[in-house]
Amino acid sequence: MILSLAFTSGCVGDRLVDISASRIEVESPASGGITATNAVRLFHDIGSQLGFDIEGPVPQPRGNESVIQYTAQAHHGNPMGYARLNIYVVKNGVSFYCVSDDFTKARKMALLFEQALDKQGVRYTVSTRTENPLN
Repeated sequence: MILSLAFTSGCVGDRLVDISASRIEVESPASGGITATNAVRLFHDIGSQLGFDIEGPVPQPRGNESVIQYTAQAHHGNPMGYARLNIYVVKNGVSFYCVSDDFTKARKMALLFEQALDKQGVRYTVSTRTENPLN
């Protein structure tokens, strides 16, 4: 299973950074992956650390029931301003998304996930891209 972390900043084109790693079923020091349970726990920890309001699991549409989704959002007055986190756990991977109207803030949130994954020994790759919100 693949774990990916994306963060975006709102503007003409959203900038995304994906961090991908293997999802595993059972923890093992040599595996280099992360379980769904630990991924959700990590999401909760970082959302709480940022002072975000966490909701989930979010109900999924029919035919998508196997997807587990949580969201976390900065509340009014949070120093992060407009910022949101999402996690999706699917059969073949885990994806974290950090969204902000400011690229620097989104990158700071993403670094929290990277540091936590490093601490757990989870191997991951990072890729970036820009997305046009009108597409």
